[in-house]
Amino acid sequence: MTRQRKLTDGTIVHQAYYRPNDPRDLTGKTRQLFTGAWTPDKAVAITEEENFKQVWQETLNEINRTLNGHMTVSTAYAFYYRTHLMNKHEPRTVTSWQQTTTILKRYFRNIMIKNLSVSQIESFALQYSNGKSRSSDSAVNKHLMHLNSLLDYAVHEQVLDYNPLPKNYRALWFGIGIRQKMANDKTKRAINTVFEPSEILALRHYFIDLTIDDSNVMRMVSRVGILITSFLGLRPAELQAIRPSDIIWDNSHTQIRFSIHDSFDNQNKKMNGRTKTGNNRETLYLPNWATDIVMQFIHLRQEFLLAHNFNHLDDPILLTLSSFKSLAAHLPLEQHALNDRLKSIAQELDLPRAKEMTMYWLRHSVATELATKANGKYAVAAQLMGHSVTIFMERYVHSQKEEEEKLAMTMFS
Repeated sequence: MTRQRKLTDGTIVHQAYYRPNDPRDLTGKTRQLFTGAWTPDKAVAITEEENFKQVWQETLNEINRTLNGHMTVSTAYAFYYRTHLMNKHEPRTVTSWQQTTTILKRYFRNIMIKNLSVSQIESFALQYSNGKSRSSDSAVNKHLMHLNSLLDYAVHEQVLDYNPLPKNYRALWFGIGIRQKMANDKTKRAINTVFEPSEILALRHYFIDLTIDDSNVMRMVSRVGILITSFLGLRPAELQAIRPSDIIWDNSHTQIRFSIHDSFDNQNKKMNGRTKTGNNRETLYLPNWATDIVMQFIHLRQEFLLAHNFNHLDDPILLTLSSFKSLAAHLPLEQHALNDRLKSIAQELDLPRAKEMTMYWLRHSVATELATKANGKYAVAAQLMGHSVTIFMERYVHSQKEEEEKLAMTMFS
């Protein structure tokens, strides 16, 4: 913009005046003032203002090309996830990063990343977590992990000499033994959300006599999804994304498994184009009888689609056949519908905790069962489940050893 004033002799003079407030500015300075010389020629002032704008944009482009210590903590984190992480993760993860950016801006305000100290981070952690959960899944732990990733990256890029966030910050700030407590919480959660062997057996047997025909194919979608997951332990978002083209037959052509390379974003109603971890894999095999049921369902599903003029036969297997609107949008059954059907079947079978069950219980149950049969080949088992070896060992092998030790100690006491 330009501004003007009237001199005592009545002359009108103009000045180029530019104060940018660019949301793309990641330098830590959101306001910068440029002023030109006063001139009676307004056109000169306007030209000078345009020059200011161009110089500022060139400055931004140069500064924001790499992380630098003059960025505030929040803008540095925004730069970090936008330029290095955003295209590698699903939308809900990006949303979590955006939330962290907002929190860092609220607490650290104009503190530059080069001036960030241990005491400032500790103050943030204790203030933010006051009266809130400090577990491994808590918001404060999530924000600190995100901040730690940024600071490690800053050290790697030689923007910082060291990471000011202590490696044992949980124990230092939240109490001794918090790391072990968090690990135990995850282990207990994995144990508490696992079907008993008799329960998972009853659930699987429920489907043996399942009859699918033209009259009920629309109502069988959720049941088929639960049947598949009870043997393969897929994440719900992965189950929603599998297609007929993902089927892999064994050599005898009697059993199938699936190639997992995509997942469904339930929040934004679209495919992510990647798995949760970013790594593709192949699943366990379904038993013969379960394979027959799934293939019968797919055959009737194809006939149903063609009969109703839907020609996209390689859409997700779990398409919502009861809704033409969802079919037209190529949308699979939603997770809550799968969870509701699982609860209904569990109640029909008189299983304890039926109202608490979710599809993730099936995943935990299959992973725990696989851990007991892996014979030490945990890397293979972890790959089949889409886990890292470390996570698989912590959640399922560790919990199995605890149960074995408990049984050994109480057997003859």
